[in-house]
Amino acid sequence: MELGLGAGWFEPEHRAFGIDFGESPRARFDRLEEQLEIIIDLWTTAPGERYSHSGEFYELSSAPAVPTSQIPHVPLIVGGQGPVRTPQLAATFADEFNALRQPPVDLVNVFGRVRAACEHVGRDPDSLVYSTAVVVCCGEGLAEIQQRTARSGQSPEKLATAGAAGTPEEVIEQLKRYIDAGAHRLYLRLFDLADLDHVALLGEQVAPAIGAMSPRR
Repeated sequence: MELGLGAGWFEPEHRAFGIDFGESPRARFDRLEEQLEIIIDLWTTAPGERYSHSGEFYELSSAPAVPTSQIPHVPLIVGGQGPVRTPQLAATFADEFNALRQPPVDLVNVFGRVRAACEHVGRDPDSLVYSTAVVVCCGEGLAEIQQRTARSGQSPEKLATAGAAGTPEEVIEQLKRYIDAGAHRLYLRLFDLADLDHVALLGEQVAPAIGAMSPRR
């Protein structure tokens, strides 16, 4: 199991679930920082012991430890594109940093900011997993590729710069750009989850090749 946490960005989603979104971005990041601190402290408090916290947003008094079977704790994923606060939170708390919807040419800089933040706090930048999510439309023929591209809602032009589309061989070559930019892990974004043939094609012909290229297999 892995846990991904963010500061929140999509106000309609907050309204739908009754979660307050009235704070400034800075306040949301302050809240997230305190959340990350509390979660890690609860997970790493020794079994049988108690944990207390007094912060700007949260008060915990003699809370029981919540140790996990994963050592030292469940991996935390922090992601985003912010130039300052996001890298700082990832360097301080995360096991994985995820950059969403970034073309390879920009990914180098996004990962670079996180690496610099790690060095600033005295952490080995290579102790983090660097990942990104990529829209993929793969097919064994032109008609199949075009159908999946249309269902994704993405234009061919956009997929050419921030995505991957084509035959398995072409998709593998395009995804390699993200690994060359520093990604250790790729999340393939599929918009038609009922298209199981697409999943099978990626699993059989694309995933093994990409896994073999990754520096962290």
